[in-house]
Amino acid sequence: MDNEKVSYEELVSLQILNKFLNLDITNFVKSESPDWKNYNENIGLEVTIVDDSKKFFSELEKINKNKIKDRDKFRKRYIKNGGYAIPKETAQMLNLKSSMIDIGDEYFYLIYSQDNNFEKINRQFINKIKKLNNNFYLFKDNRLFIFATIYVDDKKIKNELETLILESSKYKYKYNVIYMILLHKLCVFDLENKKYTHMNIDKKLMDEINIDVEKKIKQI
Repeated sequence: MDNEKVSYEELVSLQILNKFLNLDITNFVKSESPDWKNYNENIGLEVTIVDDSKKFFSELEKINKNKIKDRDKFRKRYIKNGGYAIPKETAQMLNLKSSMIDIGDEYFYLIYSQDNNFEKINRQFINKIKKLNNNFYLFKDNRLFIFATIYVDDKKIKNELETLILESSKYKYKYNVIYMILLHKLCVFDLENKKYTHMNIDKKLMDEINIDVEKKIKQI
């Protein structure tokens, strides 16, 4: 796996696929259009962040979690970007179960999403499928990984499969699989076989992934 000029979210996406879905990521090579190429298995993987999410994830690349000054700076930026930093004691009183980001301080990080639906995600999907048809290197198996800060119920996830299939039908070349990491779930939309699955996010496993990615970023 080539890490040259790789972003935080691009590394996280591969680790999520490996740790949560047992996907072998050994042969994925960093590239562009799409972001990851696996010539051995003929798989292309594009990674994208819905606008509301990018401002939160991108801040992680700018800090050293071991420095109090950096953690304080991150917390201020997080709040400025529209997130919430709640003292952990207060979070326990409110029975909050999972922090969006863990940087090793005494705060519980939340993102308030006003759009508890797939509208923005679908706009991003359409943008990406247009690029797939115009200027992407095509593989037999083309996949898309989307980061988004929304919270949706199971019914909306089921309806999203139908939306993705419908939008895909308008284009010659299609994504075979769409992965979505949401605030609370990892969703896998298998458009080729017209089925989907989703699972709750294991916070402990996500923390391990973040720690591993941080180490890799520092080595680049």
